[in-house]
Amino acid sequence: MKSGIIGIGAMGRSFAERFRSQGLTVSIFNRTREKIKDLEADGVVVCSTVDQLVDRCDTIILMVSDASVIEDVLSLHPSDDQTLNLQGKTILQMATIS
Repeated sequence: MKSGIIGIGAMGRSFAERFRSQGLTVSIFNRTREKIKDLEADGVVVCSTVDQLVDRCDTIILMVSDASVIEDVLSLHPSDDQTLNLQGKTILQMATIS
């Protein structure tokens, strides 16, 4: 199973570091690229886009701050012409939001 994490704050970073320390390949995406340069140097796969992460991973863990960010990163706005292909993917939403 290939795992990916969207949102590398305190919790997302801990997950990525733990996965990597266990020898697992983990892909990450963060809107602020500067905050994840050290993880890339440690062997975590940094994806440039959410699409790239979704294509690489079977399980996607969302660790973002609020519902609007989830909508933004997963392109769930009803007006969007194109959305991500999440068919067959397991999505774990870890934020404490409604």
